[in-house]
Amino acid sequence: MSQEVKQLKLNLPLDLRKQVGVSAAENMRSLSAEVVYRLRQAYAAEEATAQK
Repeated sequence: MSQEVKQLKLNLPLDLRKQVGVSAAENMRSLSAEVVYRLRQAYAAEEATAQK
């Protein structure tokens, strides 16, 4: 997968950081990959809802 990537510094509340960390470990993804996955899922769901 070759795509352009831009680094982003992100401040997360500690509880959310822990929750993402747990999900990342459960899904065998890095923290960064989990955040990207979750954002893509959220936008896809939003787009699907908007098309109805």
